[in-house]
Amino acid sequence: MTSRWTLPYLAGITAAAIAAAASALYPDAAPYMVTALVLAIAGRLANCFTADGIIRAARIKCLPIYVAAAWAPIDPTFVINNGWRLALLALILAGLRARLGWPDVAAAGLAAWATFVATVSEAPLGAMAAVGYWSACAIFIACRALVVTRDRIFAVAVCYLGGCAWAAVKAIQNPVDASTDFRPTIDGVNINYVAYALLTAVALIVALVAIYRPPKRTQIVAAVLIAVLVVAISRADTRAALGALVGGVVYLLVRRLSRGGGLAVVAVAIPLVLGLVAFGAVDSSHISLLETPFDRQSGDLSGRLAVWPYARQAWAAEPIFGLGPRVFATENPLGIPAHNLLLDLGVEIGGVGVAAFALVIALALAGYRRSQVRHLAALLLLAWLPLWLTGIWGIAPAAWIVLAVWSRLPEVAGQPEAAVNTSHLESAEFQMART
Repeated sequence: MTSRWTLPYLAGITAAAIAAAASALYPDAAPYMVTALVLAIAGRLANCFTADGIIRAARIKCLPIYVAAAWAPIDPTFVINNGWRLALLALILAGLRARLGWPDVAAAGLAAWATFVATVSEAPLGAMAAVGYWSACAIFIACRALVVTRDRIFAVAVCYLGGCAWAAVKAIQNPVDASTDFRPTIDGVNINYVAYALLTAVALIVALVAIYRPPKRTQIVAAVLIAVLVVAISRADTRAALGALVGGVVYLLVRRLSRGGGLAVVAVAIPLVLGLVAFGAVDSSHISLLETPFDRQSGDLSGRLAVWPYARQAWAAEPIFGLGPRVFATENPLGIPAHNLLLDLGVEIGGVGVAAFALVIALALAGYRRSQVRHLAALLLLAWLPLWLTGIWGIAPAAWIVLAVWSRLPEVAGQPEAAVNTSHLESAEFQMART
């Protein structure tokens, strides 16, 4: 049991160290090495490499999902462009006679609406402008359909953490100059996205420890990995991620003292806060105070307070349909997205799209209402609140992969060896191959 638990964390750190060394000599090869390592770990955990497993391909069918999870923190553009292909491949290989759950139906509806809006709007690429929505929703659906056992949930999480370990090492190697408001990239990936993915990884480790209850020595290894991620987040100097990190710690401490999850309060408060900020009910001078604790202060949240009025006007002009995916950033005078979840979704896919997105989140986390781990849903929402307020995290690949995993956690909580009941999803051959 100990080796099974310790291996993924040690291998993740080892993968990051190897990637860091390799990147000095072979910069382009490092991501491929990390991906190969985390896939090997995931495959071992899911028993892909047994003779029977290979013959029946019972777990190899999950490999496209493992690839997406490992790659999401490293190269989100790859997952955005190819995520729907990976998801389709996984579903075809699995040969499922799938009956979608309500979260999956809502996600499919969101992708369909985005495609419709992109088709009828002035989106520069037509329907292809919605490819980000396709990939996010397709990965979400495929991950929920295939990642149905404790081992597979853990394997996907390990892949994601492996990618985050590599990204963390790169962030530590390339610290951001806090004296300037310029946001650099790491191998073409915006540093804010990297910090958001690493923050989500910290929350994921906390959730895995709460669900799987590993031995003490493995918890120590997990704490070391969290420390590495926290250092990387601080080096990235991303205010939303740092604020979310502090907020998450405070929530866990309060929850530990009060013994209450507070999910109902969080579920009501977060939409309220998002709405008040997005629709301008909170004065900009008060919002700018969020910069006060940080060295990097611009007075307008690095242009966000300047672009939000344009986004409100654009959404008001097309309240139902929006302007279409990828249109607003090319039409507003500042040439940047809104950097606010509601405004970004509103100007792209309108009020219907906003409602569909909210429905996906609500249905994905609905299983926590009567769960013993209700606090984990509140933790994820609170961790993502600063990202939703001032970042671009709506259809981020890392967010949707983790959301899919998170939606399955209540079903395996408190069941040491049990799997999620998915008999209605799987063929007879698939059930025979399952452990």
